[in-house]
Amino acid sequence: MLQFDLERAAPLDQLKSKHGDAFRLIVHGDPGAALDFYVIPFARVAHMFVESTMVRGADGRRRWIATIPEHMFHVNHAAPNIDVSQYYGRSALLDSIDPASVLRMEGEELVEPFDPTDDRDARRRVLSSLVRRQGQGPFRRELLRAYQNRCAITGWAVADVLEAAHILPYRGEHTNHVSNGLLLRSDLHALFDLHLIEINPETYTVVIHPTLADTPYGEMHGREIRLPEDATLRPSSEYLRLRSKPGSP
Repeated sequence: MLQFDLERAAPLDQLKSKHGDAFRLIVHGDPGAALDFYVIPFARVAHMFVESTMVRGADGRRRWIATIPEHMFHVNHAAPNIDVSQYYGRSALLDSIDPASVLRMEGEELVEPFDPTDDRDARRRVLSSLVRRQGQGPFRRELLRAYQNRCAITGWAVADVLEAAHILPYRGEHTNHVSNGLLLRSDLHALFDLHLIEINPETYTVVIHPTLADTPYGEMHGREIRLPEDATLRPSSEYLRLRSKPGSP
């Protein structure tokens, strides 16, 4: 089941102002699966995006939360759901689209309730999760090249567990720049996303959260990270400073 958030802000307002409801909503799922996407005419689901179906997130901002379970498009508190199966994985629908009349969203796969009898489906979900993390397209490949296939913190060179970590959160393809990323071992990526591991923007040394001080991760505190030889590919100290400010994303 895919989930994505949509705020009443540009580019949504810009598209509605220019095209009314006559634009397409493209929702991408698993980046490792070429046809895991929807091309949905916004007019089909526009009635769901109203004030009464908005929710307030932990950050205080109001937004819509949409899910697509079993090809049924659903927005919080809106009924009934809309069958969007006819818009799934059809690359032909992309051919006649004006790029200026498209809103692209990155869907997040939600883990379904555990069914111990369905080991085939469990394996599919695990593999899908790995592909989504590892198969981050050009961004990951560029980071692998920049860091010579080694984790920036540990130097591990096992590519299967190296992931592309964003310094500032993903906000579209323009944020997939090497200077906004670090190549990290998967466990360190998770801790970095949780702000339990940070990078000092002045010294490029590892900062370990006090709650991890008595764990093996505590030994990494103060360690200098590996930096790309090409200075233009190094993590931006400005992005690291923005990330470390209280209240930052």
